Amino acid sequence: LNFLNHPSLPIIYYTTILKIETKPFIFLQIALSSSPNQATLLQFIGYRLLELLIAVVISVLFSYFLAKRALTPITAVIQEVKHMAGKNLLKRLDASHLAPDEIGRLAETFNQLLERISESFEFQQRFISDASHELKTPLTAIRGHAQFLLKRALQDPQHLERGLKVVIKESERLEKLVGDLLYLARSENSEFVKQPLDLGEFIPEIVAELHPIYPQLELADELESILIKADPDALKRVFLNLIDNALRAAGSEGTVVIECREKFNIVEISISDNGPGIEPEHLSHLFKRFYRVDAARDRDQGGTGLGLSIVQEIVEMHGGEIKVKSEAGQGTIFSVYFPLAK
Repeated sequence: LNFLNHPSLPIIYYTTILKIETKPFIFLQIALSSSPNQATLLQFIGYRLLELLIAVVISVLFSYFLAKRALTPITAVIQEVKHMAGKNLLKRLDASHLAPDEIGRLAETFNQLLERISESFEFQQRFISDASHELKTPLTAIRGHAQFLLKRALQDPQHLERGLKVVIKESERLEKLVGDLLYLARSENSEFVKQPLDLGEFIPEIVAELHPIYPQLELADELESILIKADPDALKRVFLNLIDNALRAAGSEGTVVIECREKFNIVEISISDNGPGIEPEHLSHLFKRFYRVDAARDRDQGGTGLGLSIVQEIVEMHGGEIKVKSEAGQGTIFSVYFPLAK
């Protein structure tokens, strides 16, 4: 026990209690110097620290490799988007080399967004082109007749009257076209003010308003109270457009009939005429903007080609649906469906 005289030496103690025939306890204490094991312990700790350092270095390198590999597709997408700036803004991203992971799905979603934007741009360009063409026609007519009147009207008063009538007619068509264009622009950026509306009172009021001018307009049956939620002004525009189309198709000798029926939680309003009908190839295009079945006849009758497009937009914004059924020589039926008010 020489090491007991050196308190600075590391010592490991072990103490136990011995009991002999229930007599007083005997404490047994064993001491052992840990100096021979100290170097081994330090060496063990050193090895563990070295292993930890190597593991950290390997983890950092491996993480850098994985991060670089994971960010490579993103870098490629960023570079491709930079090349698009100022050139082809609607060019699709090349997603063929991307894995089907989150980045690949992001590129596909971005391409789908570009596809929708491209379709919107194309639609706007077609709309502007069509609107310019429609505006150009009455403006050209007004200018031509104004120039003609300036040269010839002083010598022939009949030319003056005829020319002024044409100018008034074309200006009215121009005014209606501009009004329809403004309505479309406003309706796309605003919401209708919907309120409870009783079709049992609303539709007969429209018929009563038009019947003195158009006696061929009829209401099939006396309507009961049918409540829907709608904007009265917008809905009146729907029915006036459909009735106007039906009256022009039927002519002064024809008949236009309005019917209203409830089916489950839906109300169906149909406007039918016994006019010449519409060829099947035109039916799928009727609600497109500026589409005309007979362009010359529609223009002569004051049509703008926007009426049915406006009708469809208003109906759909009210949660409804519009359908058309027609056969050549058998007349046409436009049916509008609205959900009943709860």
